[in-house]
Amino acid sequence: YFVTTYEYRSGKKLQSEVLIADSMHTKSDIYVSLSVIVGLIAIKAGFPILDPLIAVVIAGVIIHAGYSIIKQSASVLCDQSQLDPEDICKVAYSVEGVLQCTTIRTRGVAGNIFMDMRLGVRHDISITESHTISHLVENKLKEHFDGVQDVVIHIEPVSIESAS
Repeated sequence: YFVTTYEYRSGKKLQSEVLIADSMHTKSDIYVSLSVIVGLIAIKAGFPILDPLIAVVIAGVIIHAGYSIIKQSASVLCDQSQLDPEDICKVAYSVEGVLQCTTIRTRGVAGNIFMDMRLGVRHDISITESHTISHLVENKLKEHFDGVQDVVIHIEPVSIESAS
């Protein structure tokens, strides 16, 4: 039990879905083992009816643990967005030269987030200026959001009239 508690806390601290899921799995194993012991004691004490009742309770514990593991892992497995696109655009628009912020995708897990997006910049600036803007946005995003590992930015040329 102490190992599962330590593993669960470490998983939360390290933001590791694997450690959290393994701690829940191990905890359900503990309950199953204890129920087998209780069932054997109940049978030995002359209460054999308790054995199937304990089995039903343990089935519920296992189902609950499985559901919890699936619920926590589903967002990662389904590539659910990890950050709010509006918050990302606010950061991007704080960099001078960014006229548009679109097609934002974030994926991964807390502490290990990958992001890609499109930024519109003035069509008449140089590639070097566009590249500088993209690096400024990338650095600001990494500073503002914990756990962002990589940001891929696609630059789009935009006329000032269409940016309004």
